[in-house]
Amino acid sequence: MLFSKHHIEFEKKYIFNSTNHTSWAIQNDLINICTSYVRDNIVSEVKKCGMFSISCDESRSHKEEQMSICIRYTNNLEVKERFLGFVDVSYRQNADALYSSIIDFLRFCNLSDIPIVGQSFDGANVMSGQKGGVQTKLKQIYPYAIYIHCMAHKLNLVIVDTCKYLKYLRKLFNGLEAIYVHFSYPSKNKKFNEIQNLLGLKKKSLVQLSETR
Repeated sequence: MLFSKHHIEFEKKYIFNSTNHTSWAIQNDLINICTSYVRDNIVSEVKKCGMFSISCDESRSHKEEQMSICIRYTNNLEVKERFLGFVDVSYRQNADALYSSIIDFLRFCNLSDIPIVGQSFDGANVMSGQKGGVQTKLKQIYPYAIYIHCMAHKLNLVIVDTCKYLKYLRKLFNGLEAIYVHFSYPSKNKKFNEIQNLLGLKKKSLVQLSETR
């Protein structure tokens, strides 16, 4: 329907057709097409700039370990920050594996030949270590890639410590954690689900608190 509003030939061809193109496969294809289009535009701008900085962070999503890759560059003296994509790093999370994943992804995006002048990660040794960390490995091929400890991670550490220091916040989070622990027992969790069904609520489950952003 969206395409037919802006493309007359498409509308003529499919207006009386029962095909609705809403299957999961078609949706994924459309998303991939849009992704490629947006990424190609970003890469084109980066190549015009001639340099960029990179920021990566990994986190667990469901049963996968994913690393997000973002870049910063300038376009007509305007600083732009763009998300490039996720990389599956479930198999291994050591410095060599993460470094290889980043380089492979940059090659996939046709950005591996563009100089990296800045890199920002968390403070974990595997990423920021001066002896074998990802930042050190990147500097071997991008010598001007200055490493900066991610400000968002630093702020997160400050907030976590502050919450532990303030008594009322400590009680609040301890109470929330206690609720999670209580309903994590199979018998209690079963009753929790039964009550949701009884009230006609959409089934939801409690998740454990995390200090990560």
